[in-house]
Amino acid sequence: MELKLCEEYRHSTYAIHSLIEDQTLTGAGEGVISRIILPQLPVVQSYLIIILSRDPIYTFTKWKISLNNIILTREFKPHIDSQVNEKLTHSLFIYDVTKTLGPDINLKIGYEGKKPLRVDAALLITIHRYEEFHLGFNFITKILNLNSSIDLPKAKLSFEPTEKYLDMGIIAERSCSLELEFFGNINRSVKREIVYGFNMVEMPMDRDLDINSINIRCSNPARHIFTCLFSLYSNYPRIDVRNIDMLDNELSLTLYNAGNSTADDVEIVFFRYGVQIYRLRVGSLKPSEEKSVLIPKSVVKVNNVTVRIIWYKALRMFSKDINLAIRGQTIE
Repeated sequence: MELKLCEEYRHSTYAIHSLIEDQTLTGAGEGVISRIILPQLPVVQSYLIIILSRDPIYTFTKWKISLNNIILTREFKPHIDSQVNEKLTHSLFIYDVTKTLGPDINLKIGYEGKKPLRVDAALLITIHRYEEFHLGFNFITKILNLNSSIDLPKAKLSFEPTEKYLDMGIIAERSCSLELEFFGNINRSVKREIVYGFNMVEMPMDRDLDINSINIRCSNPARHIFTCLFSLYSNYPRIDVRNIDMLDNELSLTLYNAGNSTADDVEIVFFRYGVQIYRLRVGSLKPSEEKSVLIPKSVVKVNNVTVRIIWYKALRMFSKDINLAIRGQTIE
């Protein structure tokens, strides 16, 4: 059995949130709780995915999944149930939780039974309203042994993507080499190393690659759980350091946005030997805009200081490092 989701979302971007990973429930009445805070952007669409590994012969006393104190189910009736062998079954639950979300996410899974089960992963995919960006969302969940092939669903897009990202959920019985072969208008192959348990394989894709199917091979037993392809039209800022001047009591640093979109936020962080010693929030920076900030001389008077410029756009983070060496009143 398989489930496919295809959609275009105008003026949108996305995020994937890991809630639970590789956690065993003994069946003695304990549960698992996960809490996160969502980005402060309106949610357009959201899906909760829960993957379990269990014995095919099970006796459940109690079972409950709730999100933000709203019960999603009290019955163990997975949307997809796949028996791998006599001792192992993978069960998958997937819910549209768009109307259930709030700023804070609180997931609870409660279980009582005679045998343990493992929560391989609980993931939340959120699609957020974001002007200027457009998103193509192609998703398929199908539990199958590797080596196998999957056909990727396609959403017809009204825009030309500037970037593409592939996210694949794989459960491996032990560490192994994963080989992916992509078939479409261009054929490509890549290799990744994966470990025991649940693996989220993430990789950027050539934006010109139009994928029809993927061959998945692995050197040890493993199962494909889902594949998601995000096609994104994006426009990112580029923050440069225009000037650095040593004054009597301060360091003057001028930032400049050399891109053609606004940075949502900009920060400056100072490190010495990998330890953060100072942090300053600059705020948003428009295209061609520059801002000068003053840093206390006490922060940079020591040697071997690294300045990290961090900027954010559409739930993505970018950074640039600058190494500073202060010799008296001179910057090297």
